[in-house]
Amino acid sequence: FFFKQKTAYEISTRDWSSDVCSSDLSRVDGELVEVAFTEGQPVEAGDLLAVIDPRPYEVRLRQAEAQYARDEAVLKAAELDLERFESLADLRQATQQQIDAQRALVRQAEAALQIDRGLIDDATLQLDYCRIEAPIAGRVGLRVVDAGNIVRAGDQAGIALIAAVRPITVTFTIPQDEIVRVQRALAASGRLPVDAYNRDFQTRLAAGELAAIDNQVDPATGTVRLKALFPNDDDTLFPNQFVNARLLVETLRDATLVPAAAVQRGPDSALDRKSTRLNSSHEWISRMPSSA
Repeated sequence: FFFKQKTAYEISTRDWSSDVCSSDLSRVDGELVEVAFTEGQPVEAGDLLAVIDPRPYEVRLRQAEAQYARDEAVLKAAELDLERFESLADLRQATQQQIDAQRALVRQAEAALQIDRGLIDDATLQLDYCRIEAPIAGRVGLRVVDAGNIVRAGDQAGIALIAAVRPITVTFTIPQDEIVRVQRALAASGRLPVDAYNRDFQTRLAAGELAAIDNQVDPATGTVRLKALFPNDDDTLFPNQFVNARLLVETLRDATLVPAAAVQRGPDSALDRKSTRLNSSHEWISRMPSSA
């Protein structure tokens, strides 16, 4: 038996939810004197997460500023001496060699000031790095270190991991034979809905839409990766959570439906693979007239 109704042609796949993660790494060495976040709390980009003891870097900054002041005085003295030599040259009491040598001293003093400015900028930057701020908005995980611990610059463990969960993405794959159909549907409608289901495909967890199609087919599996974007305002989806993704490609109207169990396959089968396909309910969909 068969019947006609409106039905959806969907592609279902099993995959994992993904996200943008950022590990908060220290850029300087020192003692962690303050942890300013609560595990699991949402944060915005730029929020203070932790503070490393800034005192050693404050000392370095003062040293760099003092060296700059000293070299600035040296430059001023060299410029005054150059003015004197140039005035004496008019009276022929200073040689050109003395003037050239003094000009070289002035340039050396100017170069020393450039070095000092670089040292001040570096010390200021290191001092700024003592404040560890959230690089992205998201949710903070469990902290790795506590106040009083010594942290090292570039330590891969970091202080905590921030995961961007609003929005969140699900990356899934489809067979390469479906690429053209998906691209045409996306070009025609501008958006394709994607639903995320739980492990047994019984509960819809979230609704989103297709965000991107990868630019190459995996030759090992014959599939292409797609990425769907979900607002996730209710935090239903978690990073690395296993989900089933269902992509709605097109809606077929007045399609002839035949239960898959009723289809007999054999060498003389009249089933036309070009005009039939399986929908998400495992029913054969036919675009052929009902009289066929």
